[in-house]
Amino acid sequence: MKKYREKNKEKIKIQGAKGSGKYFIRNHATLDDLEDFENLIEERKKSFKKGLTIYQY
Repeated sequence: MKKYREKNKEKIKIQGAKGSGKYFIRNHATLDDLEDFENLIEERKKSFKKGLTIYQY
């Protein structure tokens, strides 16, 4: 397992962030938080449609 973590640091980082996000949404998010996330998701989708894979502010 140690070798896997060493070779896949970025993948593990992304998986952790994804899990934290899901946990927050399921267990702690308020209606305002969810609306903020919806806006962020829409902006992110637009950036993908423009061909941008990294979010740019």
